[in-house]
Amino acid sequence: MSRVTMHLPEAGDGLPGGRRPVVEQLALRAPSVAHLGFAALSRVPAGSPLRRRFLGSVVGRFTRMMNRGDVDTALTLAFEPDVEISVVGFAIGIPDHYHGHQGMRDFFADWRVAMGWPHFTIHRVVDMGDPILIGLSFRSRGVSSGAAAAKTGLGFVVSLSERGLVGSWDMYWHWEEAIRAAAPGRPGSVPAS
Repeated sequence: MSRVTMHLPEAGDGLPGGRRPVVEQLALRAPSVAHLGFAALSRVPAGSPLRRRFLGSVVGRFTRMMNRGDVDTALTLAFEPDVEISVVGFAIGIPDHYHGHQGMRDFFADWRVAMGWPHFTIHRVVDMGDPILIGLSFRSRGVSSGAAAAKTGLGFVVSLSERGLVGSWDMYWHWEEAIRAAAPGRPGSVPAS
């Protein structure tokens, strides 16, 4: 199994000048072209320089979309309509399963009610081919209480469909749980920190 760890800079907030970046505007005009790019990427071997660069760029871009609340753009460009979303170990009063694009919207709406809009920071991307393991943290501020919330050591396990789009997205409150889910029976194959 090939494993590559990438360390990414913190994703920024907001839209430059109040607008989506040009590359996102173009991709939204022809999402099928973006889908073809993702399908091609999914066939490039894990660990190759091209895949590593593209994957780091895509994860960073989609993190910025989520941070600014642009969930629909992310859904249109990178998620299968029947994406499965699982939430493991989150003790914040949200369901443990969501389905499809509306499910993703519901997840973020539920999160916002529980803890305000999250700002994610990506710390690493581990390209295992399929799945892809993402280590991250978040910070937010409670909507009604105004209390700050933050958590480091989250893990996302992302599996791609045949078309190279996100087919499942499993979110783990603890990085170690994400590692166990992504690499069962392979202790030490993924860095613990």
